[in-house]
Amino acid sequence: MGSKRCKSRPKNRYKDIVPYDKSRVILPKCDGIPGSDYINASYVKGASGALAYIAAQGPLPNTVIDFWRMIWVCDVQVVVMACNEKESGKNKCENYWPCKGEIKHYGNISVELIETSQICPDFLVRTLLVKCDSEMRDVYQFHYTSWPDHGIPDTVQPILELVRLMRDCQASETVPIVVHCSAGCGRTGTICAVDFVWACLRQGKLSEDFSLFPNCFRT
Repeated sequence: MGSKRCKSRPKNRYKDIVPYDKSRVILPKCDGIPGSDYINASYVKGASGALAYIAAQGPLPNTVIDFWRMIWVCDVQVVVMACNEKESGKNKCENYWPCKGEIKHYGNISVELIETSQICPDFLVRTLLVKCDSEMRDVYQFHYTSWPDHGIPDTVQPILELVRLMRDCQASETVPIVVHCSAGCGRTGTICAVDFVWACLRQGKLSEDFSLFPNCFRT
């Protein structure tokens, strides 16, 4: 597996949480940099059958550039962050966005924070201006800050509101939404599952014997 090659191992936060080769996101190779095509992130199907999500590990200090490369080459418009940078005194995700008034450079990609909107006590939305060469795009980062690792939120309503606003920003499943927590599985998978079921409900695909995981919620 690409995720277990020697050059890929330092890019994994946890040695036992790695993507399958058949579904992992493959980045363009950089000349002379072994393992440059690897990132700990997987495509996940949506209700329409498209690859609606990228379930990703929270960036490490040595993978922030790869994270932004993935956002750029996959035409990502929306990123959902379901963790905090530190939780219980432990590093869970490297900061990968600038403060207001500054521009950060990640390889040949520059990122500027345009606006931060606190939607409710549980989550906020950052509007980021992303530039690569002469092209620029807006990327919206939904940051859910009240979901403890290995725990459950106090209420489900803010999560439903986040998913609703996420789809207001990007209704189509033709390009993926990046969803990440620290490991890229528990909280990440829950948000993908909520959006998947909501889409099935809107499309009239829920039957009495509906069960999420035997359906096409995988690549």
